[in-house]
Amino acid sequence: MVSALVWHERMMWFDAGAFAGPLRGVFPVQPGEASENPEAKRRIKNLLDACGLIAALDVITPGPAEVDDILRVHTRRLLDEVKTKSDDYGGQLGTSAFLGSGGYEIALLAAGATMAATDAVLTGRASNAYALVRPPGHHATPDGGMGFCIFNNIAVSARHAQAKHGVGRIAVVDWDVHHGNGTQMCFYDDPSVLTISLHQEGIFPRVAQGIHGGLAETGSGKGQGTAINVPLPAGCGGGAYRAAFEQIVRPALDIFKPELIFVACGLDAGNNDALGRMALGPDDFAG
Repeated sequence: MVSALVWHERMMWFDAGAFAGPLRGVFPVQPGEASENPEAKRRIKNLLDACGLIAALDVITPGPAEVDDILRVHTRRLLDEVKTKSDDYGGQLGTSAFLGSGGYEIALLAAGATMAATDAVLTGRASNAYALVRPPGHHATPDGGMGFCIFNNIAVSARHAQAKHGVGRIAVVDWDVHHGNGTQMCFYDDPSVLTISLHQEGIFPRVAQGIHGGLAETGSGKGQGTAINVPLPAGCGGGAYRAAFEQIVRPALDIFKPELIFVACGLDAGNNDALGRMALGPDDFAG
């Protein structure tokens, strides 16, 4: 069975705004390109083309998510705000979440791309699928954008899998350097979705924003026990991540027995990332 790659050049056209490192581009700081930018994602696709690996992949061109797909997760208020600001040449949605003109349509495409990856696996077209998308999604909450994220692509796709494919139990494993707060919030009281986030402790979102990503956040109501956070100290390196997977992630998945697993595979725990301090190298991601 082949692996699938979901890709559309138009997602690289998403305008995440002008930043200066971790700061918005406001006087007296010279604005620059956002750390979430087309170059990082496009380089992955270019490398696949250059090394010839693209020929071994089933490349899928996605279409946009429908409004009803988004509304399984997000509020109508957020959807309308995104569209209004997109039509009005852009604007700020929340903490570090900006979209430019046309951002609404591209955000729908990113969610649709993740849904297309889900469909490819669940229909047997591919054994696994990688959706190379932007804008990303794991910080987006049901009612707000955050951290470069507009719609929560994985949450939308998980609900799509349940609604259209009859999938019951789903797990989300998030190893981005930042806490997957939005995904956690989308499923916090839902026993059918296990969320696991490994992240640098205290980096983003921070305590002042009301979301900690701490050990005590384990779900609520019927979802009690289906949220797992693994906050790791800065600089801990690959050994700590391997131990976390061996002692926490794998056992939790074995107990939960998901029918489908999503991986939020942000690469910003790498040792060259300017915003994180987790010191992972290429071998850590490969192994």
